[in-house]
Amino acid sequence: MSAKKTEKKKSKKERRKTAGGESVEYLVPGVQIFTADQLEDLQLIRRPFGIPSLDVQIGGGAPAGSVMVLYGPPGAGKTWLATRMMAKLQEAYLDDFSVMYMTNGRPLDKQFARMHGLRIPYGDGERAAFIAAYRSLHGADPTMEEADRAGDRVGKIDCPVVVDDTCKAPMERLLETVIWGVRSRQYQLVIVDDLGGFPTKHRMIGNLTSGKEERKLEDPHRSFDYASLLTSWSQQVQLALQTHKGRFNPTTVLLISQVRDHMPTHDGGKPFFDMVGGNCLRHTTSAILKIVMKKMANTRIISWTAVRGKAGHSDGLTGEFNFNPYSGTDFSWDLLTVAAQHGLVEQSGSWYSLPDGTRLGQGLENCAVTLDTTPEVRDAIWKMLMDRVCPGVRLR
Repeated sequence: MSAKKTEKKKSKKERRKTAGGESVEYLVPGVQIFTADQLEDLQLIRRPFGIPSLDVQIGGGAPAGSVMVLYGPPGAGKTWLATRMMAKLQEAYLDDFSVMYMTNGRPLDKQFARMHGLRIPYGDGERAAFIAAYRSLHGADPTMEEADRAGDRVGKIDCPVVVDDTCKAPMERLLETVIWGVRSRQYQLVIVDDLGGFPTKHRMIGNLTSGKEERKLEDPHRSFDYASLLTSWSQQVQLALQTHKGRFNPTTVLLISQVRDHMPTHDGGKPFFDMVGGNCLRHTTSAILKIVMKKMANTRIISWTAVRGKAGHSDGLTGEFNFNPYSGTDFSWDLLTVAAQHGLVEQSGSWYSLPDGTRLGQGLENCAVTLDTTPEVRDAIWKMLMDRVCPGVRLR
C-alpha cells in the first residue's frame, strides 16, 4: 500500500476517534460507547398537553426523543389532545414552532384546531367560516383580537398528503415520510393520526398478490400486512431517534390509534379490545394512554389509563378531567384542583387562597375566573406545581 493511501486511511481513523470533540474508541463501526453521565436526559424535556391533572401524573407530558401512543374509540378526544399539545408547543416556541401532522384519514381540521387554540393562517374564506363556527358554538361573534389571533402565522405545521390516487402503496409512502421527518430533526413533534386508516400495498385493489392475481375488494384481510409494516416502521423510527454525531434526537412522535373491537384470539378465547398496531408498537413506545369519553347528563368526562409507562410514570395510572366539546377543558379549574391536592392552594370552607394569604375567591368557579383574568398568578401557580411534582422538567 502506498504511503499516500496509508496516510489517508490513518487520518480517516483518527477523525472517527475524535467524533464529538473528544477521543472516542469505536469497537464496532458506527457504534460509540458513552458513559451514563454523558447521555442527554431527554426525559427532562416534556411536550405538555396543557391539562394539569394529566401532565403532572405523567411527568410533565410526552418526553422528547420518544414515541407516545393515544388510543381509544372514535370520539374519545384523541385528536383534541394532540391539538392541545400542538397549541402548547406553539405558545412555547412561537416562530420556531415546527410540527409534522400526518393523517391516514381526513386532513387536519383547521377550524376545529383554531377553536381549540392552534393558530393557523387563514385561506380564502376561512376567516368568515371561523367567525361563523365560533358564533354557532358560543352564541356570539369572537372579538376582533380573537379572530386575528386564530389566523396568525406562528411557526409551521407541515402536512404530508398522498397526491397521486394511482399510488400503489399510500400507507407505506406516508410512513416513510414520517421517518424522514424524524430523521430531519426539524420538528419538535411528529403526529401520526388515524393510524391504519389507509390500505397497505397488499390491500390496494388491483395490486398483484403473490399468486399473480389482482386483489379484489371482497378478498379477506390479511392481519399480518399491518403487523409486518408497523413492526418495520416502528423499528426505523426508534433508530432515527438514536444519536447522530453524539447527540440524541429530541423529536417527540405522537401516534393516534383506533380501537379494534372484539378481536378474536387464536385459541378461541374471549374476544378482546386492542389498538391498531397492537404488540407491534408496544415494545417501541415509551408511553401508551388509553382514552375514553364518558357522557354524563350535563357534561362529558375524558378518562385516561396509562397502559404502558416508561416515561417517568407507572403502568396503571388513571385520571379524568371535564371536557367541553366547544371550549375543551378549563385549564384554570383543573390547575386549582391539582394545586389544592399538593398544598399550593389552601382551602378554608369554600374560600381558596395562596400560601402567602392572598385570597383567590370563593368557590372553584370564581377562583378559575380570577386566574383567567390574572394570567401571571395562574402561570406562577403552574410553575410552582411543576417545580414541586416534576423538578428539573422543562415544558417545551
